Amino acid sequence: MHVAQIESLESRQLLAATTLRIDVGGSGFVESSGKTWQADRGFTGGTTATAGGDVAGTSSDSLFNTRRFGDFSYSLPIQNGDYRVRLLLMDPSFSSAGQRTFDVFSEKQLILNDFDIAGAAGQNTAVTKTFVTKVRDGRLNLWFDSVKDNAIVSAIEVTPFVAGINWKQVADAPQNKFESMGDVVNGKLYVIGGYDNASIKATAQVAAYDPAVDKWTTLADMPEKLTHSGTASDGQYIYLAGGYVGDWLGTSTPVTRHVWRYDTSNDTWTSMLSLPANRSAGALVRVGRKLHFFGGLDSRKRDKGDHWVLDLRRPTKWATAASMPDPRNHLGYIETGGKMYAIGGQHDLDEQNGNDAQVDAYDVVTGVWSRVHDLPKVTSHVHNATFAMGGKVVIVGGSTTGETSVQDVLEYDPSANKWRTLGQLPVPLSAAVADLINGHIIVTGGTSSNSQPKASTWINV
Repeated sequence: MHVAQIESLESRQLLAATTLRIDVGGSGFVESSGKTWQADRGFTGGTTATAGGDVAGTSSDSLFNTRRFGDFSYSLPIQNGDYRVRLLLMDPSFSSAGQRTFDVFSEKQLILNDFDIAGAAGQNTAVTKTFVTKVRDGRLNLWFDSVKDNAIVSAIEVTPFVAGINWKQVADAPQNKFESMGDVVNGKLYVIGGYDNASIKATAQVAAYDPAVDKWTTLADMPEKLTHSGTASDGQYIYLAGGYVGDWLGTSTPVTRHVWRYDTSNDTWTSMLSLPANRSAGALVRVGRKLHFFGGLDSRKRDKGDHWVLDLRRPTKWATAASMPDPRNHLGYIETGGKMYAIGGQHDLDEQNGNDAQVDAYDVVTGVWSRVHDLPKVTSHVHNATFAMGGKVVIVGGSTTGETSVQDVLEYDPSANKWRTLGQLPVPLSAAVADLINGHIIVTGGTSSNSQPKASTWINV
């Protein structure tokens, strides 16, 4: 069926974003990787059609089988900046060159001149064309002009373009996981516990990745199945504080006050002094020989801002320190330059609308919290994907409004009090484990959508 459409300005209300994926002529599509494409929008003119056959060169046949054709344009609200635009194309009608040609303009610049899909790949074959464009007025404008027969496109992807970060996929982890704990010790990334399936069942598995040999090693299980524990390390030991115990049971999920120390040299676990109260999805930061725990949820799944400090030289009492502002959970946390940072997070169990952009810094000398520059957008679930790099703070992926996984890699510069985008993950990832090994960012696990855990591991090169 062919349907001519012109979308009114009133219905073209997209939220200003930095990433857009449009299922042109379709009602939306989710790839097997978890990448989500929105229903067709932002267009003027053209006609839609749907094919139903196999498409060579892709596993996402449905995405390529929808299309808009004719003379048409797209106007897509988006934040100003440089963007990589990918046009997904497939010719369902012509099998030889010269039967369909068209031009594509981006921001009034000619990008594709007399482009011929069949000439490039043949009939019913996926073709992708990529270019970089600059947006200065808060709206990306694309024009598709027919030269011979009709211009045509099946999908449009727009992602931030930042030079200097590229990814290499390495060995998969032994288990698919998200909401794991993780840290780097002696050049290896340790991934501890987490949920290992879409039914949100907990695992006690511990595994370590050695990038020098591209190999994972499975180690001794943790003493109890934990997720959402605050995590810190000190060169040999990894400390876990609080967390959820066992499988996810909604508001009935048990919350613990247990604190564990994992000895990476001997692959052994030791129980330490418990937190003053049960907490999950809170922050644990080591500063010198002291552990700081703050934020998180109590047993009733309410946000708490309590801040407790344990001296590892005399670990007999958790002392009370200044409570964190704006109590929240699933926040990023790290120390650099004598300050601890509480980054974003979520309020209570509201994964749809409870995410926060606030960032607070705690001065370990004065004992005072102060608010610094907010994140570019509300973000949570970066609790084990936050680390320091060259005196700056980096967060990887996360979750934003609508329980939507994030693809951004962001960096905060304390001296300038500014955030910037370092680059993009290969796929959106929430609740992954990410850290720095020998100057390279490594990320593993997490979920792109629907609590589907991953084993994929990437390192930037």
